[in-house]
Amino acid sequence: MSSKASQANIFKRIGDFFSTYIEEARKVTWPSRPEIVRVTIMVIIVTIISAIIIFVLNRIFDISLTRFIELNG
Repeated sequence: MSSKASQANIFKRIGDFFSTYIEEARKVTWPSRPEIVRVTIMVIIVTIISAIIIFVLNRIFDISLTRFIELNG
């Protein structure tokens, strides 16, 4: 295959990819704004709760390890 034919083939494949991509993107059912807000709030709440749990566990292990070292040190 010559280089010109190869380049044309590459550009055709790229064009086919993007046309297929646009076709599929049009088929997607996007969530409504209220649903996005609701899910975003849920993610923020779960993230905050997870951060609090990790903080508390970290403090418990920190205090426990410090006391263990003081007793055995």
